[in-house]
Amino acid sequence: AFAPGKDIPAQWWTLFHSEGLNALIKKAIAANPDIKPEAHHQIDFGLNWGYGKYDANAVVYADFVNDYILRYRLPTQQSVYKNATARIYGSEVSGGYNITRFLRLSGEAAYVYGQDITDDRPLAQIPPLSGQVALDYQTGKFSLGSRVVAAARQDRIDENSGLDEETAGWSIVDIYAGFTLSRNLALQVGVNNLFNKYYADHLNAPDFTTGNVVQVPEPGTTGWMKLSGSF
Repeated sequence: AFAPGKDIPAQWWTLFHSEGLNALIKKAIAANPDIKPEAHHQIDFGLNWGYGKYDANAVVYADFVNDYILRYRLPTQQSVYKNATARIYGSEVSGGYNITRFLRLSGEAAYVYGQDITDDRPLAQIPPLSGQVALDYQTGKFSLGSRVVAAARQDRIDENSGLDEETAGWSIVDIYAGFTLSRNLALQVGVNNLFNKYYADHLNAPDFTTGNVVQVPEPGTTGWMKLSGSF
């Protein structure tokens, strides 16, 4: 029997064969036969708080990594891998303030710090400080909101890895609205990157033909619509 108000999850996915990716992995393994698997030892602490119209939560963590698999380039520009000792520290915070019954201000932020202890250098592909602030209005069958999403400049990179490029800070504005059409049907619409800002996320995917990172800009102004139903 169906439970009212519950989702019915479903997934569809496809496996594919990539000659470029397979060749890259085969080359990396052949050139580094002594690589050991990483061993992570992580500790984290979280706190939830609420008082009247305010609420907040925070998480901090520390990851002590033995045999971190580190990529670096030889003077010949050939990429090889080795094990190193690494430390990764991070935190995530979020909170909100209910201005009225219908209006809410909320925000969240995340920060990660990664260090290669063996060579005393930054770890590659560590995201910069990022976060967002949102203002949402909701009453009855209608909701309306806007958020500012931003990330700081990331210049703490490992140039020798071939995986990092400095990334400029950026901020964008999104707007969105929702309508309850019936008891079981809801419509959501929105526009992301309202002002068509040019920006690139620091964590870009590697080019599997070369193993290097190509900084790909994120989409410009994008409109979207979502229709959802419940049973």
